[in-house]
Amino acid sequence: MPENVQMVWRILQDAAPTYLVGGAVRDLLRGVAVHDWDLATALAPESVSAIAVRYGWRTQALGMRYGMITVIVSQSLSLEVATLRMEGDYNDQRHPNQVKYGVDIVQDLGRRDFTINAMALTWTGSLIDPFGGQEDLQRHLLKAVGLPTARFREDPLRMWRAFRFLSQLGRDWSLDETVNHAIGELAEETKTTSYERRREEFWRILQSVDPLPGLNGLRNSGLWSYWWSGFHPSSQDWKTSERRVAQFQDPVLRLTALVWCCDAEVVTKWLTQGRFSNLVKRRVQSLLAIRRVDWTVLPVQEARSLARHHGVDVLLDGYKLAGSSANPSVTLELYRLADNPQCLTLACSGQDIMAWAEIEPGPEVRHWISLLEYWIDQDPVRNNRQALQAYVVQKASNARKFGR
Repeated sequence: MPENVQMVWRILQDAAPTYLVGGAVRDLLRGVAVHDWDLATALAPESVSAIAVRYGWRTQALGMRYGMITVIVSQSLSLEVATLRMEGDYNDQRHPNQVKYGVDIVQDLGRRDFTINAMALTWTGSLIDPFGGQEDLQRHLLKAVGLPTARFREDPLRMWRAFRFLSQLGRDWSLDETVNHAIGELAEETKTTSYERRREEFWRILQSVDPLPGLNGLRNSGLWSYWWSGFHPSSQDWKTSERRVAQFQDPVLRLTALVWCCDAEVVTKWLTQGRFSNLVKRRVQSLLAIRRVDWTVLPVQEARSLARHHGVDVLLDGYKLAGSSANPSVTLELYRLADNPQCLTLACSGQDIMAWAEIEPGPEVRHWISLLEYWIDQDPVRNNRQALQAYVVQKASNARKFGR
């Protein structure tokens, strides 16, 4: 545990009982690295803020209405500190209508989603586990705290989280039968959750060590159809997508592999609806734009032209996504371009071209640039200032001589 986490915990513990909770406890028990540190305290949110001010910590109080404060100790460390609480009904299927403070840790844990997330550690190191989370960890079983239908009606996104956990925890994990049944019964209710929240869970699945358990869970449970109703790949296409997804670590490449067989316009519409970033959309669109390339017969000079148009990284990723390695010349050239992408840039400027061709600014300059790019794509050695000047001067002279 980082020293700063221990420091914050100790300071809060000195003021009132404070516990380590959530995923940190789960991951410590599993013996894996902890990335998020959450504390639950008997202190009121205002008291947590006052202590933070006293010690010079910054805070973000976006969740203060629900008893949650982010304490920013340093540039590299922030903690979620929540006041022990019970919650009322979830009319908006995300936030409770009312929050009651002054409860004990067991009552607080009782409002959480899954048993493996409903454990706490005391400052002295004792484990508080009222719902059998440690046993479920050992059984590799994802089980709800109480009735799964009640947990999912409070926040339907918890159904998405179930499959995200399957991807994060490993293929030897499974859903409790009652959880699986509840998801089948309530899948349609995920329509009420925002696209942004569903996208965030989906993205976490793509970032997992093994995204396939989560992706298959979303598809087989019907959750996916309430997010992207137009996505109905055949069994064969899905198997192909699975194989491609498994080859990559980059979440954007995994996403592109997943939609590799889909219509590009439909994919773009879904990415926009799902509030994916423009950067992700542009990269997916670029990769789908080159999926029809027949890499086995692609001339090397055309590979250079495609790299200039789409970007070397996109072309190399598209080559990998296509699963093609049957063209050694293209393979070598793409890796050469990746190591030296500047070789695709002309070794002269538009001003140089205007001077050599004796022309004025205008569309003709763009024509010359395209002509030179095609010329150097046939032989990259030509891309030097002296050779480009000689070529432009000769071509311009011939054009004037023959009135072209």
